[in-house]
Amino acid sequence: MLAILLFTACQKQIIKEHVPKAAEQTSGVAAKGGANKIDVCHRERNGTSHTITINANALKAHLAHGDVLGSCVPTVTIVPTVTICNQVWMVNNLDVDHYRNGDPIPQVTDPTEWAALTTGAWCYYFNDPANGATYGKLYNWYAVNDPRGLAPAGWHVPTLDEWETLVSCLGGEFVAGGKLKEIGTTHWLDPNTGATNETGFTALPGNIRQSTGEFSPSTSTPFLGVFGDWWTSTEIIFNSLLYASHKFIVFNSSSVQNAADDKAYGLSVRCVRD
Repeated sequence: MLAILLFTACQKQIIKEHVPKAAEQTSGVAAKGGANKIDVCHRERNGTSHTITINANALKAHLAHGDVLGSCVPTVTIVPTVTICNQVWMVNNLDVDHYRNGDPIPQVTDPTEWAALTTGAWCYYFNDPANGATYGKLYNWYAVNDPRGLAPAGWHVPTLDEWETLVSCLGGEFVAGGKLKEIGTTHWLDPNTGATNETGFTALPGNIRQSTGEFSPSTSTPFLGVFGDWWTSTEIIFNSLLYASHKFIVFNSSSVQNAADDKAYGLSVRCVRD
C-alpha cells in the first residue's frame, strides 16, 4: 500500500418501504370511479414496491411481472446507527449487491478477472459468504464512485474530510482507532491494542482484496482479525497518478491510518448519513 503516512448510544434509522397486503381479495375487485380499475402492489426491479391503479384487463400481465393484487402496506427496514461528533454512521459495514437505482453490482470471484476490472464489483473475503455475514462485502473503488450510487438513499460513502473530522473529534489518529474498534478478540487478533469501542462504531477486521485479485492477509488460506480497511470517496494524486484514499485500523495499534491505493483494491465501506 502507498501509506500517505462523542458519543451517543446506538440509534436505529427506520427506512419505510412497502410490501403487499395479504391478498384476501383474490376475486371480486371493486371498481374505482365507475371504471373497471384495480389496485396492485407493483414491484420495481430494485426490490421496492408501491401501489398503482391499473385496468382490470391488465392484471394478468402485472401478476406475471411479479406484482400482487391489492395495495401495498408499509413496512420498515431497521438500519442500526450511531452518532459520533454530529455525524451519523451505520454501525455495520455495507452489504449491498445493487446500486441505489436497482442495477446489480457484479460479484467477481476470479482473481484475474478482478484485477482487470475498471467498473464496479464486490466480493466476500476469500469468496466465503460466511465472512460476508459478519464483515459485509468488499468493493472496489469503481463501485464507490459509480454515479448510480453505492450507498442506500439518504446515505453516502464518506469523504476523506469526513473521516478526518471523525478522527480529530476522537482525539487524533493515534487514539481514534481504539475508540472505534470492537472490544475483545472474538473478531480482532490479540492484543487488539487500545480497543474500547466507546463510540459504538464497532469497527471489524474485514481484511482486503488486493488489486492483483489476491486476498490479504494470506493468499492461500483465510487469516482474519488483522485489519479493517474502509474506502473514502476521495481521490488522491500521488506521483502524478490518481489513487483512491482509505482509512485502516490494525489489531496491534490504536491508530487510524491513512493510505491511498489502486482503485482495484477490494475494501470495506462504512456509510454516513447525508
